[in-house]
Parts: sequence; structure tokens; C-alpha cells
Amino acid sequence: MPGIDISWFAREILHKPLYVFQEEICNAILDSVLNGKGLTFTIMLARQSGKNQISAAIETYLLACMESGTIIKAAPT
Repeated sequence: MPGIDISWFAREILHKPLYVFQEEICNAILDSVLNGKGLTFTIMLARQSGKNQISAAIETYLLACMESGTIIKAAPT
């Protein structure tokens, strides 16, 4: 990782702390992105369990911490 923990980033910078299960999902996705693994993730959680918060935390983290890059987000209905 670029040196900043996602749980710290969400809590201190975004002021939206993550639950432990959200941190685990974020860490798995960030590991794939930052280490060039190129994995595909499908997140299946109950309604109102923070899926959008997970997405927002990851996207904001990457935009804030990476020197350059592009984010493409697909959110089919």
C-alpha cells in the first residue's frame, strides 16, 4: 500500500470509519490493485450494509494516495 492504512484513511480523513468486514474487503481489493494482480471482485452483502461506503472509500483512497492513474467504475443495475 502507499503507506496509509485504509481504516485510518476512512476514519481520519473521510470521517466515515469502516466496520471490520468492510476493511477486509477494502484491503483485498487494494492488494489486487496496488500489486497489479488484476483480480475481479463481486461484493454481495445485505441491503444497507455499506457497499457504497466500501466503493467510495477505495476510490477516494486511490485518488488521494496514488501519483497518477485512471479509475473506471462499472456499476450495472
